[in-house]
Amino acid sequence: MDGYTLTHKTPTRKDFIDTADFDQSEMMDIITTARTVREYIKSGKYLNSLFHKNLAMIFEQKSTRTRVSFEVAMEQLGGACPQLGTRRYPAR
Repeated sequence: MDGYTLTHKTPTRKDFIDTADFDQSEMMDIITTARTVREYIKSGKYLNSLFHKNLAMIFEQKSTRTRVSFEVAMEQLGGACPQLGTRRYPAR
């Protein structure tokens, strides 16, 4: 597997709910990392940060843009996003 693995300077594990939850240096790290990743992918290179990682999503309502966005992001970062649906795999 040939590719670039992201290394993050800030070893925090936070959910991104509100920008107020982050200090200025954390926000700058997020922005810098996002720009670096975007330029790396645009140059045709491959990221393997999520290699051997899977993301399972179940939507109760149709949400095509969100689903496709996550699927594309997982693929660009080397992960997989198996197709799950509430009809085939009921959550209840």
